[in-house]
Amino acid sequence: MKRAGILLNIFWGGLVIAMPMLSFISDRPSTKAFYPEKKFQFEKGWAEKQLAQMTLDEKIGQFFMIAAYSGQGVTHLNEVSAIIEKNRVGGVIFFKGERADLSQAIARFQSESKVPLLVGMDAEWGVQMRLMNEDRFPYAYTIGAADSVELTEKIAAMMANECRELGIHINFALTDDYRKFNIH
Repeated sequence: MKRAGILLNIFWGGLVIAMPMLSFISDRPSTKAFYPEKKFQFEKGWAEKQLAQMTLDEKIGQFFMIAAYSGQGVTHLNEVSAIIEKNRVGGVIFFKGERADLSQAIARFQSESKVPLLVGMDAEWGVQMRLMNEDRFPYAYTIGAADSVELTEKIAAMMANECRELGIHINFALTDDYRKFNIH
């Protein structure tokens, strides 16, 4: 019985994790552009063309994401820009900051990058986990305890929309909350 409870919690946790990521596949148009300063035009064969033009070092750089703190000021953002320029990294994962700072940092880094950056954030219970003055969502364990697929889907969609509005492509909310009950 304990095993079934653990497996059920893992299932609900996985669903909470997967839904925000899957919602990016939606055919609904976004209300905000991810790259306000630089419009990337994608055509058939675009990725292959980009790869053919890259040096080996630039290709290797695409495997890496670097940490950025949108609220740490201009000096830090300049350091991140220098790393993006020098190493041609593939993405940036954001941590502490505020919404306005984050939007400006994403726009800046995207405009400075040779190819579009993959933007991530560890926002397991919504972007409030990393940004100040934002709405907080429940922990995955709490959502699973509600035992409602419909509620789980709604919360996951709200988290995904929140990320999408900010220009975050992937939410690294890859955690699984479960409890072990000691029943004597």
